[in-house]
Amino acid sequence: MLIDAQTLLSDAQAVTVTAFSTNQYDGGNVSPPRNLGRKDLRAVITCSEAALAAGAATVVFEIGEADDAAGTNYQTLVAGPAIGKAALTVGSKPFDVPIPDTTKRFILARYTVATGPLTAGKFSCAIVRGTDHQRAYPDGYTQGY
Repeated sequence: MLIDAQTLLSDAQAVTVTAFSTNQYDGGNVSPPRNLGRKDLRAVITCSEAALAAGAATVVFEIGEADDAAGTNYQTLVAGPAIGKAALTVGSKPFDVPIPDTTKRFILARYTVATGPLTAGKFSCAIVRGTDHQRAYPDGYTQGY
């Protein structure tokens, strides 16, 4: 799996309340929407830092489309279920879904925090081609043999 700056929507983005990804993918399509990948493109979100909260917080991960980079007229394309903070550990992959064939010009991720806020939690989101089999490890991880 190769990721470049254009397909990396979030790079260990700190999320404590509902937020869009810090970056967005600009498909360049104005009208009509273009066929981006015939369901070969996927949105993959991984936890870069475990989610923590004083209460029982959950996060819903989404991939969506918008008219501009700011998220104007944002529409959810695919949303996952609400995931409890206990399952959002370093290296977990709570969201790995195909992106629909046609979209508006901009593709964004959205992190919806419920029963929050989170006191910690970082997420990375990338648009990848095919299936992601990469295992994520925390910074400074050393494999013991």
